[in-house]
Amino acid sequence: MSSNIIYRRARKEIPGVYVVKIGLELQSYEEATVNVGRYRDRGYQCSNYYGGGCGVLRASRCYPRNPLEVESRIVNEYADIANVWVNDTITIEVRDKRLEAIGGGPYQIVRYTATMDGMNTEQLPCEIHGRVWAHITLNEINLVSKEAAMLIPPPSQPITKPGAIPHIPPVQITTVESARKKLNYKFITSEEIDSIIQLSARGGFIDFNQLTRTLTALNKTRKKEARAPKQGNLALQQAREIIESKL
Repeated sequence: MSSNIIYRRARKEIPGVYVVKIGLELQSYEEATVNVGRYRDRGYQCSNYYGGGCGVLRASRCYPRNPLEVESRIVNEYADIANVWVNDTITIEVRDKRLEAIGGGPYQIVRYTATMDGMNTEQLPCEIHGRVWAHITLNEINLVSKEAAMLIPPPSQPITKPGAIPHIPPVQITTVESARKKLNYKFITSEEIDSIIQLSARGGFIDFNQLTRTLTALNKTRKKEARAPKQGNLALQQAREIIESKL
C-alpha cells in the first residue's frame, strides 16, 4: 500500500520552517509510530553544590538542558505537524503486529530531516538484541513537496459540449532525474529535453504526464518541419515558377 509524507513551508517566503502532513495507509496487521524530534535551546538546569563542611553552600552548578525533545505517537492518520525547523526530524517506525504477538522482530525505520531546501529521507537499519537488519520496507512511503505539486501548471482542458464532463488527465509527480531517464524523442535533442525539464521542474519534482504531452507535441511539430521543403528551396521554386510564367 502507498503512504505519503507531504510537507510545505509554513510561510512561502521563509525557508526551513515546515508543516508536515503524514498519511499512512497501513495493512490491518501493521502499526506505525511517529517520533517528532525538535531541537531547541532549552536553557540550563542548575543545582546547588555544597562543600567545605557544615553544609556550607559553595556554588551552583549549571548544565545545558538536552536540546532534543521527542514527541511519540502510535498513529495511522496524523494531524498536521507544525513547527518543524531545519535539523528537526520525523522518524516513522512500521511494525508487523503478527511478529509483535510472538515476541517481536525487525521493523521499518525511516527518518526525515528538515533542511533549508526541503526534507531529506534516510532509511535506517534496525538493531535488536545485537542483530542488525539492513533497512526494511514494509510500507512504501512517498515524500512529496506540496509547493512542487502546486506550482506545476495544470494541463490544458479540451473543449467539451455543454453539460459534458471534461476528461482530466492524471497528475503523476516524479523526480527530475527519473523523468530524464525515461525520455527519448527522435526530433528533440537531449540538451533541449534537459532545458524543458529544468523549466518545468519545481523543487526537484515534475508532473511527468504533462511533460510527456508537451514533448510529444513539440516532437510532432519538429517532424512536420523536417518533412517540409526547406525555405530556401521553396523560395527558389517560387522564383522559377514566376520566371517561367513570363516566358
